[in-house]
Amino acid sequence: MFLSGAISGNQDVSADIGDTLLVVLHPALDQFGDPDQETDTSISWMWRGATGSQWFTRDTATWAASSECSVAQRRSRFEKDSIYYYGDRGLPYNNVSPMTPGEGWYWRSVRVNQTATITMNLPAVKPDDPSFSTFRVRLHSTSPQQVTPNHKIRVRINGVTIDTLKVNGYETYSGSVVFPSNRLVVGANVITMTSLSSGAGTNEVLVDWVDIEAPNHLLAVNDSLWFAPPIVTFGTVTRFVSGGWTVDPWYAFRVDSLGNIHRWMSLEQTAGSWSFTDSVVPGARYVVTTRQAAMAPSGADLRAPTNALNVPSGADYVIISPHEFSSTAERLRAYRAGKGIGRTTIAFVDDLYDQFSDGRMSGSAVRNFLQAADSLWPAPVPSMVLLFGDATWDPKDHFKTGKRVFVPTLGNPVSDALFVVDPSDQFMPLKSIGRLPASTTLQAEQFVDALIDYDSRPLSAWNKRFLFFASGFDSLETLRFQQF
Repeated sequence: MFLSGAISGNQDVSADIGDTLLVVLHPALDQFGDPDQETDTSISWMWRGATGSQWFTRDTATWAASSECSVAQRRSRFEKDSIYYYGDRGLPYNNVSPMTPGEGWYWRSVRVNQTATITMNLPAVKPDDPSFSTFRVRLHSTSPQQVTPNHKIRVRINGVTIDTLKVNGYETYSGSVVFPSNRLVVGANVITMTSLSSGAGTNEVLVDWVDIEAPNHLLAVNDSLWFAPPIVTFGTVTRFVSGGWTVDPWYAFRVDSLGNIHRWMSLEQTAGSWSFTDSVVPGARYVVTTRQAAMAPSGADLRAPTNALNVPSGADYVIISPHEFSSTAERLRAYRAGKGIGRTTIAFVDDLYDQFSDGRMSGSAVRNFLQAADSLWPAPVPSMVLLFGDATWDPKDHFKTGKRVFVPTLGNPVSDALFVVDPSDQFMPLKSIGRLPASTTLQAEQFVDALIDYDSRPLSAWNKRFLFFASGFDSLETLRFQQF
């Protein structure tokens, strides 16, 4: 958010018809640098009336280069979400936080004497470079600790063993191995990870992602190039020479780790390659692209920020609903208020995204809103929460079910109870919470009709005799309940 940008056009630092707004965005990642659990959509905001030196014009200054660079280290990550893992240890932990680290999705499952094979295409790698390369991987053990180490994972690149990784039970392992770059080849590189026998009775490891950082020629891939300059170029004026373009590249940008543009440069064509010159600073990254390869936004909305916490009287009963169910949510709110449930209010989930997660769909936005309401609203704090709309534990639709998130759920494994638990005791909900899983306006209306109809009926005799029980704290208690 609040990234600096550049306007391509008549260079008057004014957005006119025909100008192009250029912004460098990163993929949607969570606080751990993993793909966001709930959305792949990156969102950027432009604020009317914002002040500061946010916009850059093209720097046409020419500098005499003291060195030339056509090779740089580049990281290539390979990841696929194929397996959903709900958490460790089984009962009673598989329905509560703390959740398993990561976004809950993994690529491959490897058991003892099994091998996961992953092919990485590295079209610009330079195997004969004297510098070293780095292999990185994240694994998660789904097995309890039995021996040390619990798992031994042999890693080979193109048939050559580079290391055997040692992983403990229930451990999330993030590790790296440095190896000679000549183990790599231009094009397809085959990585195998084999689980060797460790003596553990149960032995399963999940592969989350792998990446390789290696010296690469500055060759464009799909008419785009992103790289970090070599350390030896820091503090020098360097000419960076690139190739592999199918059409003329547009501009080159020096950006920081957040994507803020610090310099905007033109390129020169010489002998079939394209180059630009810059005074290299530590932490710099370079982005070069063609007009055709630059991505266009999927949409743009004019948003007037709202404050969902602006409820002077506070509330006892909170409905969280998408805007499209607003009329039905209001009908339910008015009905509950008329039945003496106490103070009532509606918070629209789209507004919560804007206020608490920078516009991105996020269950954390709902949780943060409820926690802020407890702190800022007049006492007593809300005691009842209704989530008005359906959700799914697969919000990015990896399994192609077509289900849509109307009001998100939270956690891995997902649980609506996590919205209202005591932060110091994940077993203890502090509020009553429920969900009406409507996925259409008609379903929303039918749910409310059914609730009102149910409330209007007198209780029968059977409604007054109940025995409630739930699964026990361990497998023995669970068995006793099943046999009751």
